[in-house]
Amino acid sequence: MLAATALLIAGNLIPVAEGATGLLMLCRLTAGIGGGLLVGIVGVAISRTRRLGAWAGSFVLTQGLVPYLVLRGFMHFDPDPASHTVQLVLAGFGLVTLLLLPFYPARMLGSGDEQAEPIGRPQGRGIVGLGSVLLCVGAVGGIWGYLEVWMHSRGIERADSTSLITISLLGQILGAVAGSLIADGKWGWLRLIVLLCALMSAVVAWLAWPSSAVVSFGYGVAYAMVAPAFPPLLARLDPVGRAVPYSATAQLVGLAILPTLAGEFLAPFGLDLVLVGFLSCMLGSLVLVLSQVPFLLGRNRKPDPVSWKVHHEAV
Repeated sequence: MLAATALLIAGNLIPVAEGATGLLMLCRLTAGIGGGLLVGIVGVAISRTRRLGAWAGSFVLTQGLVPYLVLRGFMHFDPDPASHTVQLVLAGFGLVTLLLLPFYPARMLGSGDEQAEPIGRPQGRGIVGLGSVLLCVGAVGGIWGYLEVWMHSRGIERADSTSLITISLLGQILGAVAGSLIADGKWGWLRLIVLLCALMSAVVAWLAWPSSAVVSFGYGVAYAMVAPAFPPLLARLDPVGRAVPYSATAQLVGLAILPTLAGEFLAPFGLDLVLVGFLSCMLGSLVLVLSQVPFLLGRNRKPDPVSWKVHHEAV
């Protein structure tokens, strides 16, 4: 974790130095590797907690709260920040992470006195669940990445689009809080199906009413409640708990691949088509979950495998 944090800080600080702008691409790669490693570590840590949904919701809450505070800060103090200013802010968050490392529970990574068992490979149904995570989170991340450009293409001014994105982040914060408070249960997968339908409905509504603050808020709420519902689903699909630690990895793969494919093959034909493509990925995620409904209906008790005994003692 120390190495990952160091990479994140270095990748954002080096371009700020005079004459180091030529290293920008390499530095972005370095920062991305550091951030990706941190996300993967967090995924493993969450898999070793008792309440998967609550901790996953807390993770999503942080992901929404920090960008919201940063965006509000820039809107208030520096509406048109230089790239160096943004990188200094990112490096500052990396420094805060570094300062918090001594307080991180080492046993959550299996490095304490009582060693956790190896993660192992996920089983077949767990892989299906991970595919659903990849498609859903990759599509959501892709929409976030194209959102401001898409709004501009629909004639929305920059100030208005910034406000809409801020409203959506606020919805994400509130949705993450709600997702964290909902207890994990054997019917959590049914809640996930309903939320995926709500998320897709929000995208369709966005295409119809791109300047709607209500739709922007609803999209943020729906996504933030969907994400915490995936780890409990993975735990039920893969009873020995091998799929859950790979949830963060599936998210990162989706975030890396789907927006790139959309930009390469769909963006030349219009940004509306890009959103439709991401909507199709969400539908694919829903179909994968629905394909496991017969198995999920047959499971009338929560998983309590032996291999999770040590993991559940962590938190």
